Amino acid sequence: MDTYLREGLRLELADALKDYDGVTIMVTHDRDEAYQLCDNLLLMDRGCVLAAGRTRDIFQNPVTCRAARLTGCKNISRIERLGERRIRAVDWDGLELATDRPVGDAITGVGIRAHDFEPLSESSARAYMEREDANLIKVCAPCISEMPFEWYITLQNGLWWKKEKDIHTHDTAGVVPRWLRVEPSALLLLTGARTRLLIYQERRNRLMKTGAVIIAAGHKSTISRFQPMLPVGDSTVIRRIIITLKRAGIDPVVVVTGQKADEVEKHIAGLRVICLRNQDYEQTQMYYSICMGLNYIEDLCDRVFVLPAKFPMFLPDTIQRMMGSRAMAACPVYDGKRGHPVLVSKAAIPSLLIYHGERGLRGALRQPEINGHLEEIPVEDEGIIMAVESDEDCALGSLGREKLAVYPQVQLTLERNEGFFGPQAAQFLSLIDHTGSMQTACRQMHMSYTKGWKILKEAERQLGYPLLITQSGGAEGGFSQLTPKSKDFLDRYLRMERELRMEGERLYKKYFTGEEETES
Repeated sequence: MDTYLREGLRLELADALKDYDGVTIMVTHDRDEAYQLCDNLLLMDRGCVLAAGRTRDIFQNPVTCRAARLTGCKNISRIERLGERRIRAVDWDGLELATDRPVGDAITGVGIRAHDFEPLSESSARAYMEREDANLIKVCAPCISEMPFEWYITLQNGLWWKKEKDIHTHDTAGVVPRWLRVEPSALLLLTGARTRLLIYQERRNRLMKTGAVIIAAGHKSTISRFQPMLPVGDSTVIRRIIITLKRAGIDPVVVVTGQKADEVEKHIAGLRVICLRNQDYEQTQMYYSICMGLNYIEDLCDRVFVLPAKFPMFLPDTIQRMMGSRAMAACPVYDGKRGHPVLVSKAAIPSLLIYHGERGLRGALRQPEINGHLEEIPVEDEGIIMAVESDEDCALGSLGREKLAVYPQVQLTLERNEGFFGPQAAQFLSLIDHTGSMQTACRQMHMSYTKGWKILKEAERQLGYPLLITQSGGAEGGFSQLTPKSKDFLDRYLRMERELRMEGERLYKKYFTGEEETES
């Protein structure tokens, strides 16, 4: 439905509700609809209530980072507390800001809505420079995008704002001021963002961590066959995609399933991936599944590859080449055509999650704050545009006989009298750490709760100390979390595993270079 028709329907509904005395429940992903039509709001994410209360109150003070994003706030940063009423926004190049109220220990993030910026001239800014609550932002090297009635402006530090214009104006002269200011009272003080210290501890001894989201939910399509399970050479579409990503060092890999979920999850159970289920795959578009995956993986990595499960032929070298990009988003290009997978940075994910426009991911990437920072990467890899959607596609050219390249699979298992901690146990603990639930971790690994409990207890017995802190039921619900000692153990295991994998690749090249050419 286009914007005109949608707005007309919204006005009709608002008029009808005025004459209705009963209670109406509306379920919507459109924040404008919620604000216009609903007096009270229940904001939910992944089955959990983020906020509940009067709609205007929640928009004015969303409290959590996720709630702020869902209500349309695109500028959100983690903070360091500098004083009772002073913070540093670590994701905006360390911008220091004064607040109008004390910053408690629970506050870990700050948000600024785009309309709360005040443009200032050089002379106007000078009047604030000596004030502790100045909250001045120098405008340097902005990226400007023209909309019909607005200018979208992204600052060098990542902050995004907009300025009204008329349809006849196209000249950017005078659009961008020398300074911006935000009132201390306009700052959204938020919970739910990890502190800078914690981030630095987690990123110690590693480079940027890159994950992937693969959509294998089987959304509405004209294709008669279920694409992820189509055969490609000696493998299947979904397995080949996962193996190629894993070979390039991508971890974690999240697979969003739906249609034939049990079959798909069992098929890929041994590949150390995280499985999320979209139970509403028949009623939702593919972009809904993309957001499910991004929402889940956001806090696990610095950037994410995103692709549907129908492009199995891209090469590990393409992935490696794309990982050299530091842009907000990147697309591989072959023969002038964009392909898959798309790489998005952590900074782009909030804008992607709140997008409700048309054309799915393609439309979301065209948002000015992302499109202005999107890098096209030329590659000599036709696989990025080769979709496998039917049996006929599988039979074309060399696809039917295309084999995966041989590669080394180095796995680290810790033993005493026998092995007690390996890749499966490491993935299990990692998922518990992220989800806060043993049951959820078992479900995402497609294994029984009994098996998960057995893995945990055997590791605890051999190590001689508890790995989890658990709480069952109660008013606040149950949870599971890793002990500090368990976190340290897992971190050292994963670092050792990465080094072993890299060394395995080096040794394989040393001893087996030319092996496949000899066989052919």
